[in-house]
Amino acid sequence: MGAVARERNLWFHVDGAYGGAALFAPSVRGRFDGIEQADSFIVDPHKWLYAPFDSCALLYRSRPWPRRSTARKRATSTS
Repeated sequence: MGAVARERNLWFHVDGAYGGAALFAPSVRGRFDGIEQADSFIVDPHKWLYAPFDSCALLYRSRPWPRRSTARKRATSTS
């Protein structure tokens, strides 16, 4: 999927909300081959730990993109 996204100039996001924790397990790490091609990746540790509060980590390959996106949103906001 990552190769197709690059070929077509598409954003490749991986949602690791639940399964992302398996990246740390050597026995299944091979199932994640190619994940390094992702432009963004999210993990939600509160879901693995069944915690009663939200927490997440959203990781980007390139720093400028999220800054441009939020700046654009603020500039076009009507509130």
